[in-house]
Amino acid sequence: MSTASSVVSAVASNGRTYSLFSSSSQTTTIKLDRVNFMVWESIVLPLIEGNRLEGHIDGTSRAPLKVISGEKGEKENPAWSEWFSVDRLLVGWLRNTMSQEIGAQLLHHKTAEDLWNGAKPLTCTSTKARVMVIKSDLHNTRKNSLKMDEYLNKMKNLSDELALAGSPIAMDDLILHTLNGLDADYNAIAVRLLDQPAITWVEVQAALLSFESQLTQKSHFANLSIQPSVNLAQRTTDNSDSVNHRGGRNNYRNSRGRGGRYRGGRRGGGGRPFCINCQRSGHTLATCYYRDESAAFNHSPPQAYYANSNSYSDWYMDSGANYHIIPHSGQFEEMIPTGKSHITTCTGEQRPILGIGTVTIPCKQSKFHLKDVLYVPSATKNLMSVNRLVQDNSVSVNFSNQRCDVKDPVTRRIIM
Repeated sequence: MSTASSVVSAVASNGRTYSLFSSSSQTTTIKLDRVNFMVWESIVLPLIEGNRLEGHIDGTSRAPLKVISGEKGEKENPAWSEWFSVDRLLVGWLRNTMSQEIGAQLLHHKTAEDLWNGAKPLTCTSTKARVMVIKSDLHNTRKNSLKMDEYLNKMKNLSDELALAGSPIAMDDLILHTLNGLDADYNAIAVRLLDQPAITWVEVQAALLSFESQLTQKSHFANLSIQPSVNLAQRTTDNSDSVNHRGGRNNYRNSRGRGGRYRGGRRGGGGRPFCINCQRSGHTLATCYYRDESAAFNHSPPQAYYANSNSYSDWYMDSGANYHIIPHSGQFEEMIPTGKSHITTCTGEQRPILGIGTVTIPCKQSKFHLKDVLYVPSATKNLMSVNRLVQDNSVSVNFSNQRCDVKDPVTRRIIM
């Protein structure tokens, strides 16, 4: 009788397959139980077929005669011996892929064919019941508080489970169930998708994820204070900084942060510079932020040179501002129009906010991504909130007498 090792060599001798019984194939990730026959079959059947052993489970490879006649009388048939060895190895391998509960109920099945045919009806009843449960879940699942990607994955997984259980649903039905489970906020996109004569699951996912992103930004903007502060400063006779912080009921003095047009380098020579405009040290008239404060907002259309002005040298950094502000929509990577919102300047003037979005600023060694940037056409400057820059990009901003540096907080390397 052939040994197990010789049978293994024979199975793989044609050079087209690997042995099913090698040490790397002793176990599978799924153990057969009462509810996962289709999943289990989808794993073990390809392995059996890949080793050309499917005849042992579908009945096309029957056992040869055990005894044949020879010159000296009856003798054991070598073909039966080889078939028996392979079949017993396959039985052992199959049992190793079954749970203890299932394997215990199939102990009396001696051949691979009997074992395979016995396993299927043992789990069929549970599989049919499982199909009914999955179909019910697919019909009743709602997005509710789930994120869109979580909801889509859940619906697709239910569809895949039905397919593995032998009861696949059409892609149109999956899309219909998915759209029916959306909240009322998604009615507009759901109707638009349903009106399309032919649409794929991938296209549905992309459309819904994009729509969720728009809803999130709109919701975030709606939750901002009704009158977000720009924190523009106005000069007073005692040289202190007085800030009208709209969005609340309080007027704060001395809350103005350090600010100025960012140039990334030293301004001036060895002496400490002094500004004749605002009577403050640390900068000169040419770089004085307060020189232009009265013109920070106006009613005239934004100048054309702002259209694609996203260099970091075109931004004014402000440690007292609550939000980034730009005057031209062409600077946005993406923008969502807003409703009747406005900002209030330190003089009490209200300026309309027409949109909110994201802006990318290229630098020498990296890029900065600004989120929740307000589109205010009446602004004449790009204002950068230091607080939001730090939060969104994990950087540190250091102000000194003659410099303003944006650094990597870990390496301390100057980025901008």
